[in-house]
Amino acid sequence: MMLTIITIEVFLFSTKHLSSPQTAITVGPETQLPDTPVGRELIRIGKLLHQDLDKAHLSLLALEADEAASWSTIESIVNLLLKRQMAKQREQTSVVVSLDQQLSQLANEQDIDWLKAQLLIEQAESSVKSGEVEQGIEKIVKAIEIAERIRAEFLLLRAYNTAGALYNASNKLKASQFYFYKGLELGKKYPTNEYNGRFYNNLGLLYVHLEQWEPALEYLKQAYVIFKASDNAPNERLLVVLFNQSFIYNKLNDPINARQAFHLALSYLHDDSSDYYHILKLKVEARLLILENQYQAALDTSVQCQNHPSISRYPKQNGICQFISAKALMSLESYSEALDSLEQGITTFTQISYERWLIRSYQAKAEIYEQLNRPAEALKIYKKYNAKEREQFVNEIYALEFAFDTQEVQKERDLLNVQNKLNALQLGKEKLRFRILSIWGAIGLLVLVFVIRSTLKVSNRNIELQQLSYQDPLTGVNNRRYYQNQIESGSKLEKGTQYRVVLIDLDWFKSINDTYGHDIGDKVLITTAKRLKQKINGDELLIRWGGEEFLCLLKESEDIESRVRSLLELISGEAYVTKAGELTITISVGSSKPNTIDTLRHDTSPFVEADTFLYQSKQNGRNQATFP
Repeated sequence: MMLTIITIEVFLFSTKHLSSPQTAITVGPETQLPDTPVGRELIRIGKLLHQDLDKAHLSLLALEADEAASWSTIESIVNLLLKRQMAKQREQTSVVVSLDQQLSQLANEQDIDWLKAQLLIEQAESSVKSGEVEQGIEKIVKAIEIAERIRAEFLLLRAYNTAGALYNASNKLKASQFYFYKGLELGKKYPTNEYNGRFYNNLGLLYVHLEQWEPALEYLKQAYVIFKASDNAPNERLLVVLFNQSFIYNKLNDPINARQAFHLALSYLHDDSSDYYHILKLKVEARLLILENQYQAALDTSVQCQNHPSISRYPKQNGICQFISAKALMSLESYSEALDSLEQGITTFTQISYERWLIRSYQAKAEIYEQLNRPAEALKIYKKYNAKEREQFVNEIYALEFAFDTQEVQKERDLLNVQNKLNALQLGKEKLRFRILSIWGAIGLLVLVFVIRSTLKVSNRNIELQQLSYQDPLTGVNNRRYYQNQIESGSKLEKGTQYRVVLIDLDWFKSINDTYGHDIGDKVLITTAKRLKQKINGDELLIRWGGEEFLCLLKESEDIESRVRSLLELISGEAYVTKAGELTITISVGSSKPNTIDTLRHDTSPFVEADTFLYQSKQNGRNQATFP
């Protein structure tokens, strides 16, 4: 009897479930309203608000006059939120501030966490437009901490988007991308939510900062598609994404498409749209007029932007319009006036600590000094601010790309770890079953065979998956995941030894793909990997880092530089035999200083250093290696 009870327990009731996580809050306050006359009327007014603001306001006043004394807490909150939304649409700043104070008091008295988070998010959003970036970051960090703790997913999409925009404005692109990435992950649960479009729009803007216009445009086109399909995206979202598309076409020197995107955007701009969007319209139009060589019209439009009655609330936009005025004046050869306009912009950007536009403004100032035949002053500015721009580009942009890739590797590694733990639990259960079944004799023998086969299959599959996960499927060399594993806990590298990070990039690889096709490009990559592998020792690493780029981790030695340079001859010394004929291939190489494995594990600066010298090799004519 005891054996039977144990057998039933093990086979039928031994599955242990992990404790359920806290239930996510996926709905906003309107859906929490009780099914009462007041609740139903508040929901109706909320829908009416997007169609007829005046009617919604009158309906809310009538409801307050009849029912306000008997309202529940959630009904009072929704009432105040609706009034606040109306005041924001009418740009009644003092009313919004008063309602914020009432809502904040209610949130603190009743200890309503989601309301505290929502108010912080809305204040942070205002900081994006006003240019008070650091204050906004402080608020959004607190909001996300609260929303993640209570799992208020209906707020987190909005919070991640705001955080990404604020960090982007402060030029902290790594942090910006982190929050947009988190937003996209959460957005998979809500595919029709308009915030998915915002994340794509903002990721497009990150590529704008990289000056990679084509991928930026693809992200923005995807954002437009999502906004069009969304059931809750206001017209302003479509307006902004089209303005951003117009800007990219501007940078691509494509006035026709830039003008088309601008005109399509205007179909979503109305007289009752917020002043902020009318200011954006003037800014985008002024840029477009410069592209079309209509410099006087561009100047007049940018001055209109600066003179807009609400421009003082949006200092960032004011500074950009001052910058555009300076550019128009430069084209009109009015250099003294252009300098005055730039000085105004520099003052504005300094007040809001907007480093990115400060650099651009000073570079434009240097251009004016050149035109005024003041080369010494121009050179002084160029040296200072071009160095700043380069430092900003190399460090922040490399960190951005490295952080994204590391995040992907970490995510995949975590999934493997979870799978291994689950397999270990499964294996333990199978062993227990084996012990019990051995007592049952002949019946147990049949089950034992099944368990052994299942266990071996799982174990072999795990080994196979681990091996595959560490290998680049095209070239057969190891991938980034293998590199991450080795510097953290691997067996190939010697912990007491110093290594150099050596980055290798195939020269003109894009032209090979464009001219001969990707099949030939793949053949070149495979052959390159085979040749490089000949020079790598057993206690060193060869990694396909991505695209046409390889990373070597080479032991420091007296002949390290000649050894690295020998890679150039290894690649270029013998033509590649392909279906398209013999091709002469060269590489550019950049090396870091020697570092310990512990340094490589905790610091990205060796990668930045190697990337910097790889960039120098490219700039100096390619087919060469550059060292610290």
